[in-house]
Amino acid sequence: MKPEEDIKAMFDRFTIIINELNSYRKTYPNEEVERKMLRSLSISWDAKVTVIEEAKNLETLH
Repeated sequence: MKPEEDIKAMFDRFTIIINELNSYRKTYPNEEVERKMLRSLSISWDAKVTVIEEAKNLETLH
C-alpha cells in the first residue's frame, strides 16, 4: 500500500495487476491473491489482518 493511499485505491490498483497477470495466463488461486493483498496493507491495518488470518478461513471472504 502506498503512503496516503486509501483501501479502495489500493484494491483497484491490485485488481489491475491481477487482471494483467491473468491476460498473460498467470493465474493465482483466490486464497493466494487474498493473502498477497492482506500482506500488502499498511501497518495501520495490522490488527484487522491478524484477526482475518487467525480465522484461517479465507474461503468465506470471497
